[in-house]
Formats: sequence, structure tokens, C-alpha cells
Amino acid sequence: ASGNMVNETAGYRLTLLEGEGERGTFAARTFRLNDQLFLDLSPTREVLESVKVTGLYAYLNVPGHTVLRANWVASGLELALLDNKELAKILEANPKKYATRPYEGEGVLLTGTTRELQELLREVQRDEALWETIKLVRKAPEIDSAPPAK
Repeated sequence: ASGNMVNETAGYRLTLLEGEGERGTFAARTFRLNDQLFLDLSPTREVLESVKVTGLYAYLNVPGHTVLRANWVASGLELALLDNKELAKILEANPKKYATRPYEGEGVLLTGTTRELQELLREVQRDEALWETIKLVRKAPEIDSAPPAK
């Protein structure tokens, strides 16, 4: 996947490009817990209203926020998603500690408070077995090179 982050007033707009021109746009906000950077993604209105959503964007297109662990590396932004199966083991071991609800198949939505989510992230942020890495390559924004209309 490749992508571009553009600074917005209260965060960023992240556009992901996959395969044959599949693209998805997210509202993105960064935050830190301890020394780890995280990215909170939520679908933009244009995508929520679109009919066809596929690929990585379809996976991340949930009715809420998706939190990813983020690291800047020489080639671009390296993101990591929590592995659903491994996360399920933690949640099953502590069924009353974190508020959740099932989401389409293997998925689970974390429905607790911000404080509860931060507590979970602190607990798992350094356990590499729980994270699936996605390496993104930054692309420059597309610029319309057509001359202005007269």
C-alpha cells in the first residue's frame, strides 16, 4: 500500500492507495502513550457514503476509530494493526476489563472509554506478537497540471 498524509486543521487526512487504483481516505489523528506514537483513523464522510469499498480500506472501515501503532522509518510510515486473534485471547482472559462487542466474523470492536483503550494499548504496545505491520510508502500528492480555465 502507499499513501499520503496531508496536514489538516485538527489532524491529518490520510489517503491510502492499493492495487489497481483503489483508494480510501481517513481522518487521522496522532497521539502518544509513553514514548509510542499511535494513529487514530476514522473513515471520511465521502467514503462512508460510497458504495464500493475494498482492500485494506474495507478492513479499516468500521463504525468508529481504528488505532494503529505508528513509527517513522527511512522509507516512510510503518503502521501496525492489532492482530484480532491475539487480541481476542487477551480479551477472553479479562472479559470484564475491556468493553467490547463482536464485529463481522473474527473482529471485535473496543467500545470502552478513552481511558480503557489507553490502558489496553499501554499493556500491549511492546508485544510484537500482537501487532501486524503494514509498511506504507509515501507518495507526493497528485497535482493537476492542466492550465487554468480561461
